[in-house]
Amino acid sequence: MEEKNEEELLHSAAMQNASSVFLARQRAEHELIKSKEELEQRWHSVFENATVGIALLDGAGRFFAVNPAFQQMVGYAHEELLLLTTDDITVDEDRHLDAEVRAAYRRGAQHSGRIEKRYRRKEGAVVWAEVSTSVVPRGAGGPMLFADVVVDITERKRAEEALRLAQAELAHVSRVTVMGEIAASIAHEVNQPLAAFVMNGNAGLRWLAVEPPNLEEARAALRRVIGDGNRASDVMSRIRGLLRKGTPVQSAVSVNDVVRETLAITTHELERQRIAVHTELLDGIPAVLGDRVQLQQVILNLILNAIDAMADAEPTRMLRVRSYLDDPQAMVLEVTDSGKGFEPGSQNRIFEAFFTTKPTGLGMGLSVSRSIVEAHGGTLRGTANAGPGATFSLRLPLAGGEI
Repeated sequence: MEEKNEEELLHSAAMQNASSVFLARQRAEHELIKSKEELEQRWHSVFENATVGIALLDGAGRFFAVNPAFQQMVGYAHEELLLLTTDDITVDEDRHLDAEVRAAYRRGAQHSGRIEKRYRRKEGAVVWAEVSTSVVPRGAGGPMLFADVVVDITERKRAEEALRLAQAELAHVSRVTVMGEIAASIAHEVNQPLAAFVMNGNAGLRWLAVEPPNLEEARAALRRVIGDGNRASDVMSRIRGLLRKGTPVQSAVSVNDVVRETLAITTHELERQRIAVHTELLDGIPAVLGDRVQLQQVILNLILNAIDAMADAEPTRMLRVRSYLDDPQAMVLEVTDSGKGFEPGSQNRIFEAFFTTKPTGLGMGLSVSRSIVEAHGGTLRGTANAGPGATFSLRLPLAGGEI
């Protein structure tokens, strides 16, 4: 009897323990479900109330879900977006960006998932956006989904464009000012081919006036007239290019060629100031990617500054212009003068806007030049020479390279 009571007690205890475990498991499952529901509610609240756009997309770029902020950004209702893909509301030139991000994730390649692109709103306006894409964890066998977090950066882009236009306007004013400073050189450059034009025209008339007319000499004179006309046209083209007002045009530029053109413009001024020019331009330097006119403006400014620095230099006035490869990705152009060098305390301020040591200077030349160079991904530095004078070093990335 005692054994039976003991078994009954053990069985009862086991049942109570099982019941306790079952109740604990039920409570845990209830708490888990409750926690999951709360988490889903929080996520839904974040999704619906976020101030940035959020969109869920499938692998083909079709919208799976979009929040109100994104709908407001692109001007489409939720139901309309579910019938569209991201390509449908993206500017044509930017459509490849989303596809590249998704393709990188599929390959398992490293990718920041962040791009800048343009959406086209329903009414046609363009919205600039920064889009951060991430992969949504999927269940076994489930489709790959992507989450885009979209920030409207239209105002920032407008501000950047306004700044770029202001810099271009300032650069244009600086170019006009510089061209005014070398008006004598311009006149000399134009007058030379014009004088030769007249001289060879008169020579042709004289050869035609003799008896019998010397047609061969007359033809030669006319060929020289044509050559002089072309040379005058080239001079005017260079001047018009420097005075051109407009947005920068990116192209492959030979810095050595730009140096030669700039020295041609300043030849008369260099001769008038009795300045000897020594060039060491390395042959075969690859092109840089940039705006030819702006780079010529920088080089012209450096040469004119060197001329001014040597105005009182005696007995030797020497301008050295040297180009070389700094490494496989960059080239350097050095402009060295034998002038007075930097005034005490001025070396650290020479690139400040409106700082100048010239009585009639505006203090914009070097400031604008550095802005132009930095916009080209390069650097511009000025250092005092061991002897007289100073050296300005312009370092630019080669086309396709980086500094």
